[in-house]
Amino acid sequence: QNYVFGWPTEGPGATGHGAVLPQVTQAQFYNLGNQYVLRLRMQPPLVQGEYYTLALNNVYDLNGNFEDFEEELVYNIPNPGDLVISEVFFADPSPAHGIHRLQFVEIFNAAPYPVPLGGLRIKGAIAAHDMPNIRLKPREYYVITRQAPAFLQTFGFPAWEWKGSWIENISEDGEPLEAQELYIQTTDHHDAPYVDYVKLDFPSPLWAPLNVDAYSIEVCYLRADNNHVGNWALAVEDDNLGEYIYTYEGVDYQIYASPGRSRFGEISCGFENGMELLRMCHETDYGFMTVCVRLDQVGSHLAHGDFLGDCEGGCDGDTDPRSIEELVEAAAAFHTPATRVFPNPASNQAWVSIRPDRGHILQMELVNLMGQKVKTLENLYHRNIEVPLAGLPKGIYLLHVRGDQVDETHKLTIE
Repeated sequence: QNYVFGWPTEGPGATGHGAVLPQVTQAQFYNLGNQYVLRLRMQPPLVQGEYYTLALNNVYDLNGNFEDFEEELVYNIPNPGDLVISEVFFADPSPAHGIHRLQFVEIFNAAPYPVPLGGLRIKGAIAAHDMPNIRLKPREYYVITRQAPAFLQTFGFPAWEWKGSWIENISEDGEPLEAQELYIQTTDHHDAPYVDYVKLDFPSPLWAPLNVDAYSIEVCYLRADNNHVGNWALAVEDDNLGEYIYTYEGVDYQIYASPGRSRFGEISCGFENGMELLRMCHETDYGFMTVCVRLDQVGSHLAHGDFLGDCEGGCDGDTDPRSIEELVEAAAAFHTPATRVFPNPASNQAWVSIRPDRGHILQMELVNLMGQKVKTLENLYHRNIEVPLAGLPKGIYLLHVRGDQVDETHKLTIE
């Protein structure tokens, strides 16, 4: 197909159908082989976040076919991290306990300049688009809710109601919770870069404390990585503000949430492969952020200049009560082998045991020095396991022991 692009009249100073053209200073038409691109340069340029309608009238191809074209345009490409998903409320306080519906999402302007919302999409567990062109000031919040009247009744200030798609249930009747995604994306294209992204991994044990009816979850420190579970916590009651009450069919339900501001609850980093994780305030190129650090990596973080506990404004300002010496001893104890092989050397059989505090042995593999597996034991789930060795050639072998909190290798001699 061949197309010719031209002004409806002799130039951009046209009237009538060409009345819009004085804003177009240059037009270019590209044939990219499998598609055509019309590029318009406008003066003044598009305002970030404003909505426009582009209409092309009296368009004909060389065969005389007529086609009108109309498209909504919006230009809004914030920098990654300008807007932060800072609070979400999944727990439904109604009598239908065990059913979790997304109720509201709060976003925060972390940039030092105003950021417009027009044209952005909040997607994943919610599919909100056509956002109003609110220019969010630095350190200002914006809340998108499922039901504006209920939100106003509960929290005393209005929020923007999105009547489109919301996640209905992430669990029902005691079923396991499902992981959810929330992300802010521009409307350039469906695969456009993310402005912010959060995975709410509710099935993970680390997220389990955040699954509580009538509580929102919020980022502990607004400059922290909100895609790290260690930087989220349950909302807590604010003594200065009193209780939030949601009335449903004449019954009052207490709500714990803090839309429109920051408030912090307790948090625990938990464990990683059996190793305790500690909260530390870590300095980055962009400021300080609270992170969860493996016990055996605390020393290197201290040398970097980090300190134990949360950064100012973190989930819990208390530092770890243990001394540095006690933490070092705890880390060293963790690296003491959790499993033991005896006798070694062995002949017809050997035994492998695991410390009681390190769980169970799940699998073992015996490998010769050529790298060949000569024996595999699976689905064990015991603390003391016999390894039959009869019939194996004498020599040195490697015994890999894996458990729910351990992965160790021993040298075993068969004689």
